[in-house]
Amino acid sequence: MKYVVAFLAIVLLFEGAIRILIGVPRSEQLPLIRVQPDSRFGYKPIPGDQHYGYDELTKLNDLGLRGEKVNPKRLGEHRILAFGGTQVYGLGIADAELFTNVLEDHLNRDDHAGTYRVINFGIRAFTLRQQLNFLEAVGVDVAPDHVMVLLDHYSMREIDIPKYYQRIKARDWYMLDLDGKPGGRVLRHWYVKQAARKSALVAWLHGFYKNWSQQSSLASKIVRGEKDAQVDRWLRFVTTQVDAFVASAKAHGFTLSFAWLPFPSQVSDDHPTLLYQSEIRDIVTSRGLRFFDLVGPLRKLYGQTGRVPVAPFDAHYNAAAHEAIALYLFDALRNNDE
Repeated sequence: MKYVVAFLAIVLLFEGAIRILIGVPRSEQLPLIRVQPDSRFGYKPIPGDQHYGYDELTKLNDLGLRGEKVNPKRLGEHRILAFGGTQVYGLGIADAELFTNVLEDHLNRDDHAGTYRVINFGIRAFTLRQQLNFLEAVGVDVAPDHVMVLLDHYSMREIDIPKYYQRIKARDWYMLDLDGKPGGRVLRHWYVKQAARKSALVAWLHGFYKNWSQQSSLASKIVRGEKDAQVDRWLRFVTTQVDAFVASAKAHGFTLSFAWLPFPSQVSDDHPTLLYQSEIRDIVTSRGLRFFDLVGPLRKLYGQTGRVPVAPFDAHYNAAAHEAIALYLFDALRNNDE
């Protein structure tokens, strides 16, 4: 019995220490975001959907996006559309704290003629190709003056949209994180997962195992600066998508820029190479476009706080990171009179 008590005491000690050093895992709540099949994107969010991101309740607008309703463009209004995946969508962040809203507030407080509207076109788990299709199908109709695409490794994955759509086309809707509706074995598995997420020790061990088991993944290669056939194929795909965005900008008359959202490990450590940021910067700038590397403002924030600005035990940037990104982009856009 005394060994059991000693073991439990050690577990509690580690649990407490990890909570102090790293933080408390954010819990998830139902309902999760719901999506519908769509042949153009694979899936799309449901307009007006209400769901939780962690414990933050979110309501989507009439376009299935975060933020206020997108009304007809007003005279003198300058519109900036921010495209991206989950990081741009802002998992677990209140609407007012999204970098798009913070950026809009600062632009409108500055001494500019006219007004600014910055619209968040971030969609959970959308890849670059899905974002491009969504821009063509939805984004151009809201009359953008400028489109900014925020790149990260996860949004630059290749996806076979027709194949994905064929797998899910018979569904009327499903919860994206469950890849199904909340019921039966799917829901029981989710509850077990949420019970485990309440422990900082379990979350830390899971993260350690995940990092160890994925040492040969594309993400790990990017962080380490390795190059092989897989990485070269990825860079060719990115080049193709950048050119497709450029073609869209020319066809619809808006200006275009790209930004890189770094891996959290690139924020806390100087040693991971930024080779791929450099290569992507070259791809973008060689086409006459502006490129913003967001590692700078995020490293500055890390230096001020001593903590990587993400949700504990997760890679999703938090509200402080969104504010730092917004202030950096505000200065960059203002200095370029964008």
